[in-house]
Amino acid sequence: AGGGDGQGGTGFDLRQPLEIRDLALHQLDVSLRVSRLEGAGLPVTDLAIDARSDGNSLAVDPARAIIDDSPFEASLTLPWGRRLTSLAHGGISVPRLVRYARLAVRADLAAEKPRYQTRLLGRDFAVELIAVEASADPGGELRLLADATLGGKPFEARLQAEPLERLLQRPEGPWQDLGLQLVAGDIQFAAEGSVARPLEGAGFDLRYQLRGAEIDRLLPLFDLMLPLEGAYTASGRFSDSPDRILLDDLRIVSGRSDIGGQMIIHRGKDRLRVDARLESDRIYLRELLPVSGDPDADRRRPRAIPDYDLPIERIRAYDGELTFRTRQLSTKFGDFGYLSFRASLQDGVLRIAPFRFNGWGGGLVTVDVTIDATVDPPAVEGSWFADDLDYGLLLRQAGAAEIAEGRVDVTLALSGTGRTRREMLANADGQLIIVGTEGRVASRRLDLWGGPLITTMLSPSWRSADVTELNCLVLRATIGDGVVTSEQLLVDTRRIAIGAVGSLDLETEGLDFVFAPRPKRATLVSLANPVRVTGTLLEPEISVTVLPAGRTAAAGGGLVAGLVNPAFLVFLLANTGSQDANLCLEAVDASRAVKAGVRKAEQLPEVPSRQPPARSLSPLGGCSPLSRR
Repeated sequence: AGGGDGQGGTGFDLRQPLEIRDLALHQLDVSLRVSRLEGAGLPVTDLAIDARSDGNSLAVDPARAIIDDSPFEASLTLPWGRRLTSLAHGGISVPRLVRYARLAVRADLAAEKPRYQTRLLGRDFAVELIAVEASADPGGELRLLADATLGGKPFEARLQAEPLERLLQRPEGPWQDLGLQLVAGDIQFAAEGSVARPLEGAGFDLRYQLRGAEIDRLLPLFDLMLPLEGAYTASGRFSDSPDRILLDDLRIVSGRSDIGGQMIIHRGKDRLRVDARLESDRIYLRELLPVSGDPDADRRRPRAIPDYDLPIERIRAYDGELTFRTRQLSTKFGDFGYLSFRASLQDGVLRIAPFRFNGWGGGLVTVDVTIDATVDPPAVEGSWFADDLDYGLLLRQAGAAEIAEGRVDVTLALSGTGRTRREMLANADGQLIIVGTEGRVASRRLDLWGGPLITTMLSPSWRSADVTELNCLVLRATIGDGVVTSEQLLVDTRRIAIGAVGSLDLETEGLDFVFAPRPKRATLVSLANPVRVTGTLLEPEISVTVLPAGRTAAAGGGLVAGLVNPAFLVFLLANTGSQDANLCLEAVDASRAVKAGVRKAEQLPEVPSRQPPARSLSPLGGCSPLSRR
């Protein structure tokens, strides 16, 4: 016979009636020993069979053999004698006979470890069997217990299937009513469903539950876009066809995060393609920026900017599209509100746009990032726009200030090349603009290196205020070849204006800034000192500096001449306490004009900002409250 349904490719139709005749009337007591069995396909040695029968049953117990260097042991009980004869009326087939059989098989495969290789979600998986036990009671379900390894790590598997009689009627599938349990260390997996082509390991349709202590690259795009951490549970429906794998009704809870939705993994292409639509009630990120572990960090100079290895190999390995939204983004700094983004991967280019989240008191952050991994080193280009952020809320949540109020806009356009964040920053080009208007900060609570900075700039006889009221904070800088150079840095308060020029080397985090205070009262000018800040972001060195007297001298030589826009600093150093100049309006308007140009270049619309309170904190004569445009 051929290998059609019910035959299993064995050359024998299992449904064909057996010739019982008078065989079942004989009582048996057989002991068989064979040193080597030829013609069995696999080498079989040390075969031993003990069989006995009575009037109703035939018991083979035990049956032992070494098959392909692996020991097998089995026991079998079948109807016999009068019982078998009564069943044989009308013909009896192997599947019908098995319905009344009791079967137990054990195989110790540790010596050979049969290997099953498969590929799932773009990764190669190697399963090695160590030991297998199978059992079936008369008319009952088939039970399978296996000890195995996956990627070299041990696990235990339990499979529950249809009665053996049904499986023998269609050994090539489909198999129904499957139940599977896997335990590997802290990982527990349970599934129920069916498989259409069991001998090929394909055609699954399962409802599953998965749990573990640490989630680690559970799905490729999760590790790339949503770094989850901690204990997790996952559930949903898994089904596969020749051209795709479907993860539907997906629900993952990991630590303080949850994710749900659908993922489709397309097969049969040069690169694995993953399309996903996911949403969440809450996503918790321990770090706002991804951080890569550095085993040599203790031997290197500490850095303020954490490094991160860009996922270049995964970008090159996958194609796909991920849309994601969550109602609440949470971090150790607090809750930021909603987050949504679309990420596309195509031919080695990752584009994240638009990326938006709402946080820090209603502010809106918009990000557009492209990583081109088709070139080496990879090219990175991005823009970050933060509109109307409540920096007071951020300072309070971070524990840096007890009292803090104010809002700020941040614009950053950046491009560079590299496989890590630091490599990219070391050669980056771009612009940085920060504009903040009226606010106030309880300066006595600030725990920043700005504390020593203020102390050095101001004479000990300067009486500090418990709360510093800000008129504005403005920073405008260019970034070229990894160096941030300030064109304008102004902090204006009720009592003093502080200007600064200088540079920050993003590769070394080296600083070279000059801060110049200008008290609003002329009688207090002598109490203020220009200050130079060198060193690094984490280890700044602050010292009083001496600048050339007069605008001409300052603009033509000395330290200030080597910095950008010295005229701005000289203006602040003028020996006057005049309150007529509206420093904030001029600086804010100029910076917002530059910001509007950056947004236009990035083809992003202007975002209307909320209006400030209808009062002015500025003591400067002729100043009106700053309007947000």
